[in-house]
Amino acid sequence: MTDASKLAFLGQDNGGGTFSATYATQNALFKSVFAGLVTRAYEQQRKLFPLITSRTVRNARGVNFPLMGGASASFHTPGESIISSADAGGTDYLSNIKVANKEVKLNDLLIASCMTDKLDELKNEFDARADLAAELGRVLADKEDELIFRALYASATRTGDLYTGEPDEGGTVELELYGSGGTTPLAFDTVASNLLDGLFAAASRLDQRNVPENDRYFVIDPEWFHYLSGNTTVLNRDWGGSGALADNKVFRVAGFDVVKSANIPRTDISAEAGENSGTEGNFLHDNGGINIMGMCFHKGAAACAKAMDVGVETSWMPEYQGHLLAAKVAAGYDSLRREGAVAISGVQA
Repeated sequence: MTDASKLAFLGQDNGGGTFSATYATQNALFKSVFAGLVTRAYEQQRKLFPLITSRTVRNARGVNFPLMGGASASFHTPGESIISSADAGGTDYLSNIKVANKEVKLNDLLIASCMTDKLDELKNEFDARADLAAELGRVLADKEDELIFRALYASATRTGDLYTGEPDEGGTVELELYGSGGTTPLAFDTVASNLLDGLFAAASRLDQRNVPENDRYFVIDPEWFHYLSGNTTVLNRDWGGSGALADNKVFRVAGFDVVKSANIPRTDISAEAGENSGTEGNFLHDNGGINIMGMCFHKGAAACAKAMDVGVETSWMPEYQGHLLAAKVAAGYDSLRREGAVAISGVQA
């Protein structure tokens, strides 16, 4: 029996009747089946907004957040007036409690938008508008997290006093994370131990400034998170650790609730037109130099003035025969109580 000399290969485009070992030639007329889902970037959830102080703005350019200093205590001498007299050491009985305002201004409207062509929508196998709208909302949430982190860093590094006797800024805790002269991290156990020591040092700074122990958080870059989640000292429940090695989770360390965020800035950021907070700065990861990789903070360290939360709308534009998708948010983010934030940075050993 002889072989068939010519076959009708249904996948070949104007085929010659012979099999082709080239995939594209042999399968040119076949198509893939739509999987029924859209593969897109993983959602970067808005994580930092619930962790700071926020107020709603109506009919104003921003919000004034009051800052109040502390009072003094004295032993009273019987018969003396607490209004006009002083104690035996010469200190007035009445305290001059300093008060100041920190204005958090609204930025210009922050938007993300795109447009789809009607004919393209008719040709497409799935309705992409819902997914595009969701992506626009996500990118605004990511930007909001970045702006909040910058506000927290501005708190940690602000040196000018807003009122006499304001507590010192939290500053920066520098950790030896890199080998000398390079960008390669030190051994895992060394980095994990140094990071843990740094968190306790940051907690000590907050304690020294009388920052409340509740509502404390530590936001960390994912690049360094596994040095916590893989540290069995952190997870060991025998001395109060919390987390799960199998789930790559750490819930609480050194009094801080741990938050992992991919939106910590890693570049030298200049002031953008329409941004009114002045929280630009150099967050560049520069070959093993000082690299900001996390922030320990209290809820009162930064503030948000919000006139409109993230919203997404879709409009039909007949003059362009397409749908306009726009996401927008009207808010401002700035530093507040500088004693409530401590930056964590990595340096060369």
